[in-house]
Order: sequence, then C-alpha cells, then structure tokens
Amino acid sequence: MKNRLADRLCDALLLLLALAGGAGACALLAGIPLFRFAGARWAASPYGAYLPGDGVLLSRYLAAFLAGLGGLALVILSWPRGIDRALRVLVGVWQKIEAQGRGKRLLLLFLLALALGVYASSFQIGTHSDDYVWRLESQRSAADLRHVFSLSVSHFFKPLTHLFHLVNFRLFAGSPHLAHLGGFLLHGLNAFLLYLVVLALSRRKGMSFLAAVLFCVYSVSNRSVMWISGSEITLGATFYLLTVHFYLAHLERENRRPLALALLFCVLGVLTKDAVITVVPTLVLIALFRKRSRLRLTVVLFGSVAALQVAVQFLIQSDSFLITEGIYRFQPALLLKNLCLYLFVSVVPQGHKLLVGFPPLRSLACLAVPVVLLLVFVRGTRLTRFFLLWDLLLLTPFLPFDLPVQPRYLYLPALALTPLLAGLLQYAWQNLFAKLEKGRPLFALLLVLVVAGNALIVHGAATRMAAESRHTEEYLASLRADRAKMAGIRRGTLPADSPLPLGHLVCALEVDHEE
Repeated sequence: MKNRLADRLCDALLLLLALAGGAGACALLAGIPLFRFAGARWAASPYGAYLPGDGVLLSRYLAAFLAGLGGLALVILSWPRGIDRALRVLVGVWQKIEAQGRGKRLLLLFLLALALGVYASSFQIGTHSDDYVWRLESQRSAADLRHVFSLSVSHFFKPLTHLFHLVNFRLFAGSPHLAHLGGFLLHGLNAFLLYLVVLALSRRKGMSFLAAVLFCVYSVSNRSVMWISGSEITLGATFYLLTVHFYLAHLERENRRPLALALLFCVLGVLTKDAVITVVPTLVLIALFRKRSRLRLTVVLFGSVAALQVAVQFLIQSDSFLITEGIYRFQPALLLKNLCLYLFVSVVPQGHKLLVGFPPLRSLACLAVPVVLLLVFVRGTRLTRFFLLWDLLLLTPFLPFDLPVQPRYLYLPALALTPLLAGLLQYAWQNLFAKLEKGRPLFALLLVLVVAGNALIVHGAATRMAAESRHTEEYLASLRADRAKMAGIRRGTLPADSPLPLGHLVCALEVDHEE
C-alpha cells in the first residue's frame, strides 16, 4: 500500500516537472525575462555588486533548465520500462568493463571529459584580476628562475605555484583562454583520485563513484577551477589526495614505499598551497579511525612537515601579513559564525548570493547548522562521522578570515563534503528509489538534475567572468591612450573608473609593456 501511494506521488511529481518544463520552454521561446528582480539580486557577488543584465541572464538559464528537466520527466512518464531497461543494460556493460580490469582507466577518461564539459564555457574567460599578477610573476621567473622562490605574491612561500604558472603562461603565451585547460584537467584528475580515496575508506564502489561525480560537477567553488589564479588550489588538492591515497595504501600493506610517496607528496602540497597543511591532521584522523598502531609514526613524520611549514611561513613571511593586516582573527564568535556560514554555502546552491540578497538568512544559518551537525554526528554511522570531521578539518584554515564568505575556499572542503552527500544519495536509493516502480529512472533523473544544475551555475559564472575580463581589457586599451591617467598611476593614484585595484592595474600595464 505504501509503495503504491509512493508510486502515485512520483507520477504526480513527474507530471508537475513536465508542466514546469513546458512553462520554461514557452518563456524561453517568447523571450520573457521572468524573475528579473530576484535574478538581479541573486546574481550579486559576495560584495553585493552585479553586472547589468545578470537577472535576465539568470532567468534565461533557469527557463532552459526547466525545459530540459521537463522533457526528461515526460520521457520517463511515456516510456518508463524502456528507460529502466536501458539503465540496466548500461550498468551491466559497466560491470563487464570492470571485470576486465579497465574500469579505472575508463572512469578517469569519463571524469576528465565531465570536467571539460561542465567547465567548457570557461574557455571564453580571458585574463582576470590576479591573473595579471601571476602573468608578471611568470615573466620574472622566466628571466630568473630563482624568482620562483620569492615571496612576492600573497606573502607566502609557495614555489610550486610559481613554477606551475611559469609553465602554464609560457605554454599558452599567445592565448590566456587556453591557459584554463590545466585547471580543468587537474580538476578531473582530482575527482578520480577522490574516487580511489573514498573507495579505500568505504569499500563501496557506488558511493565512491557518486562522490567523484559530485565533486567533478561541484559548482560552489567554481572559481578555483575556471580562474587561472585558482589553479594553486586545484594543484594543491592533487598533492593532498595523492598524500592520502598513498598513506591509505601504506596502512593496507604496511609497506614503506607508499609511506615515502605520501611524505613526498605532503611536502609538495604544502609548497603549493598553505591550506594543504590540513592533510596532516587528516592523516592523524585516518589513523585514529583505521589503524591506531600507526598513529605515533604518523604524528612524528607528518607532524614534522607541518611544524617545519609553519616555522618557515612565520620566519620568512612578510611580517606575518595575514595577522598584522587584521585579515586573520582568532575570535570564537568569528570562528563559529564562519563555520555556520561556510557549511550553509557548501550545500545550498548559490548560497553566498542568497546571504547577500536576504541578510536574515545569516541568522537562520547560524541557528540551523549546529542542530544539523549534531544530528548527523549522533545519528550517523562511523563512516559518516569520519567524513563530517574531515570536512570540519578542511574548513579550519578559512574560519579565522575576517572577510565576506568566499566560495572558492570550499574546493578542499568539498573533498570531504561530496562523499557525505554521496552517502546520502546511496541511502536514498536503498531506502526509497529501489522500492519504487520507476525508481531507477527517477534516481537517474535526480543525478541529471544535480549535474545539469551545477553545470548551469558554472556556465553563468563563466559568462559573468568573461564579461568582466573583456571589460578590463577594453579599459586597459583606453587607458594606454590617456596620458593624464597614466601619469596619475605612475604617481600612485588609482583612476576612479578602474575595474582593478592599483596593484593589479600596475601589474597589468607592466605585463603589456614587457610583452
């Protein structure tokens, strides 16, 4: 009786989606700018500004999304058995490929293709903001390789980031658009490495596959992937995941070679991005949950790397920049507030824009998030608690920032969040979808909804960034012909209409001069 009622509710939901899709198609064909006011507010950046036309652009994307979703719902309503049979055949083919030992290679290619597909529109983005600084740094490093070891960017010692940008900008010297390719490929590789890590931790292939797909399409931290300057985070995540992967292999086989590789990639990671230092407490957490006999060795070996990294940063960093400038504050109220807001933004699509458009949501998030955390920790399985603690560890370096919520900081925390969400999806499949008449097609529709929705968000963000980069290039072209403004910049005066801060503007002009 319960299953029959649930089946009827699913049919009603599919019919509702089909009707919504029809409305979306009509709005798209008629060119009606639905939700213009709401779209303009939700398109706002974390700082509250938005470009003209953002609301109309969002409405068109939303209409196209509804039309596609409605079409899929109509197909499921019309041919449920055919769709179910096709999905069963697809699963069977995948199982045969896995049995032949080619599953991992095919999965790697699939995730690389998925990353390129989701972020393909980012190729239209030119040089943007910090990219001018890194282009100039790559020129200086090319002239003198010792510049790779400088502290000239972000006041942090990260030579591998300098080296990555040197290679990237030299390789794609004539096209800043193609320079995004490295970030996309690293993102797809990271999704595959996450699959290996989650598989080693959970022994669940379905959950591991879902985690990899969710991470690959995760749109909250899209700037870390589609922004050239964000490549330091994606590269740091690669070393982070390699460290965890080989450490898990060491725990499995108690072999010294994987341990040595884990230590090597740990060192490379902290030389790429300072936040990768969180890999050390992550390994300690893994040892606590998996094999406590290796806890002391883990603390001594990897704790030494962390201690050395902290010492190096405080000894040679430019006067402890983050602390002396007031950007980093160790205040309990700030830490708790940021924890709640970042967790809210992590799971709510476009949550950072909702917080800007509707300020009362900040208070609601600060009340609701602790309750949800407590429920998950108390009622969840041992594996769920592990992923939750891992997510909190990865958020730790960003909590003291006295800045507006920055979604791009959530790239590393997504490594733990997406397995949590994958576990939730797997639970929904086992306890709900598997018992329904159209359960398999509905679950496939849910996955399509997640992938397409995130791809839509990425496409909108890429369109926005491309417009900003074109506007900046046009401004720079006009600025070179304005002698009065150029003279003012040389005296340290920022023009009132500049789209870049003074330091970035000087770098952009210097890049053009040297090129």
